[in-house]
Amino acid sequence: MVLAIVMQGQSIFEGLCNGCYLHGKSADLAVSTNHTVHDLLATDVITGIPKVFKSLLNN
Repeated sequence: MVLAIVMQGQSIFEGLCNGCYLHGKSADLAVSTNHTVHDLLATDVITGIPKVFKSLLNN
């Protein structure tokens, strides 16, 4: 994900910051809807990334 962001023209620092934000926001959304911090899996975070992008487009 970070490489895709960097390849779109952002700096490595911006790519890292945005990648971390997307990762954290996806985990937050998963925990707020149908998971707890104890049963959240990496695949749940990956599955939630499109939802984060959609939420950014709606704002």
